[in-house]
Amino acid sequence: MDANQQYILVEMERALIGALINLSGDGLEAQRTAFDSLKPFTIADIYNPTNQAIYSSVASMIVEGAICTPDMLCNRLAGRKLINDIGGLGAIAGICKEAFNYSSLDAIKGLAKALFDESRRRKAYQLTSIVQQGEADNRPLDDILSDARTLIDSLTAQRNEAKFKLSAWRDISAPKPVNWLIEGALEANSLACLYGASGCGKSFIAVDLSLCIASGSDWHGQKVNQGSVIYFAGEGREGLRRRVAAWVQNAPECAGNVADYFLLADRACLLPDDTTDVIDALQQVIKPRLLVLDTLNRTMSGDENSTRDMTAYIQACDKIKAAYPELTILIIHHTGHSTQERARGSVALKGALDVELRAMRSEEGVISMMGTKAKDTDALGTKRFLLNGIPLDGWTFEGRPTYSAYLAETSINDDLTGVQLGKLSSKQAKAFDALLDLTEEQQRNPTASAGITIQQWANRCSINGAAKYASYAEKDLLPPLIRKGFVVIDGERLKAKCNPREVSKSCWVEGYD
Repeated sequence: MDANQQYILVEMERALIGALINLSGDGLEAQRTAFDSLKPFTIADIYNPTNQAIYSSVASMIVEGAICTPDMLCNRLAGRKLINDIGGLGAIAGICKEAFNYSSLDAIKGLAKALFDESRRRKAYQLTSIVQQGEADNRPLDDILSDARTLIDSLTAQRNEAKFKLSAWRDISAPKPVNWLIEGALEANSLACLYGASGCGKSFIAVDLSLCIASGSDWHGQKVNQGSVIYFAGEGREGLRRRVAAWVQNAPECAGNVADYFLLADRACLLPDDTTDVIDALQQVIKPRLLVLDTLNRTMSGDENSTRDMTAYIQACDKIKAAYPELTILIIHHTGHSTQERARGSVALKGALDVELRAMRSEEGVISMMGTKAKDTDALGTKRFLLNGIPLDGWTFEGRPTYSAYLAETSINDDLTGVQLGKLSSKQAKAFDALLDLTEEQQRNPTASAGITIQQWANRCSINGAAKYASYAEKDLLPPLIRKGFVVIDGERLKAKCNPREVSKSCWVEGYD
């Protein structure tokens, strides 16, 4: 550009700035409307450094929700120690006066478009000059391309500096309900971790959560926001397929949505190396709601004990969530080697989580899950499940059935933790069955007296083969049932403290998780 072209360009920039300031007479909304209409024009399209400084202050005031009058702009520039370089209030007043002819929104938009187009020509000329000068100097092609990329990166960075949106409190202060993915358990666009010891059933929980979301069915009484689930399995991919088959077999009405909205990746991703590839893969997904990374160790390209590598992993998750604002990421992780109380590896993970969930399995096969952290809501209370093992329909090969399992919620409570369920002798189990039979019969008979007497139970034991004589049942079978926590005596009557028939439905097979 020659000197005359530069002068015209600088005056056009001053006119645009002055026109925005002059709209302060019409109120903040008028300034906001005009400012929003300037896009794609940004501060990166301003040529003159002084004009850039003034425009930066004008733009930040409008975005913050502060009306930009000449006096208030001077105060802002003074706070930034720029007012003397600009020339004080008199210079601002001169800019406003020069913009008198640009009072309409169309005129302001026209100025912004002309400046944007000129900026594009100017940058294209810079890029062309690099190539032409490089050819003239007979420089290697790689060097020319490197200089061109450096310029492009610089120009891109300049434009990105204007991409932050600052919201005034008045614009975001209205009450807004929590955007739940699973009500009371997982928020949308959150980072969550489910951790537990090997074999505790955490992957079964992850599958259960995932398929409820994919199908849109409630998660054990808690509403879900239906959408697609993308599952990256770093281990046991075939076993995962069997678990999904078992879940669908138990809930055939959900088969259609699971078929469409549950997506299993062909291999594990490695973050942060594969971050861009994951973002690209999700573009083909309808309503992505949940991304499962199973496990952290198998989906991480660094060392889980390194704070630096864990931070990079977390940042990769944040980038994926930023690309898909409704997406929640659930990381499946193991407990530490020295303690079962926390997740393994760098503590940087827990600090970054919105939700942390812990899975455990008792000796009796009861799987528990509880919330151990919720950043902005109440932590999830304890839920307990049993694994119901079933042969899979259509999975019989060479005459041998294939088994898997699905989760079923159970009402077994904390009082029963540690009870040796399933450790009864055959006669003790028959004796307890006798009490359960009598209790169920009584519940079906509204005229029966409440409770089972010891004599009623002992007589039944002599009938069902638990004891040869009723007196043997009271002497030899009742004490171990009480000691092991199955039975309590309430006065002259017996009560079952738990129901092992429910527990007996659990078919835990070694290697499920």
